[in-house]
Amino acid sequence: MGTSLAEVYDPVLDEWKPLPSMSTMRYKCAGISRQGKFYVVGGFARRGNTDTHQGPYIMERSSAEVYDPERDTWNYIARMWDLDVSPNQIVNVDDKLKCMEGTY
Repeated sequence: MGTSLAEVYDPVLDEWKPLPSMSTMRYKCAGISRQGKFYVVGGFARRGNTDTHQGPYIMERSSAEVYDPERDTWNYIARMWDLDVSPNQIVNVDDKLKCMEGTY
C-alpha cells in the first residue's frame, strides 16, 4: 500500500516528528536529500486530485515531491525523472541525483 505521510527524525530529542502530507500517495519510490531539501521520486502514485478508472494507483514514475524544510511544504514536480522506470535506489553525487537508470 502507498502513503502520502512523512516524518523527520530529530536526533537531539530522539524522536520522529510528522511532516505535512505529500499531495501524492506513493509506493515503491526512492527518497534522498539534496541541497537542504528532501526528494521522493517515482514509484506508483495516486494524486489526490486525480479521478481515474485505472485502478487505485496510476504510474507517475517520472514525478517527484520535494520537501522544503524552511517553508514546511511539499512541491509536486511532474516529469522530474524523465525515464520510463522509477529509480530503485538514488544517490547524490556531485550535487546531481543519480541511479543506474539515469541522472537528474
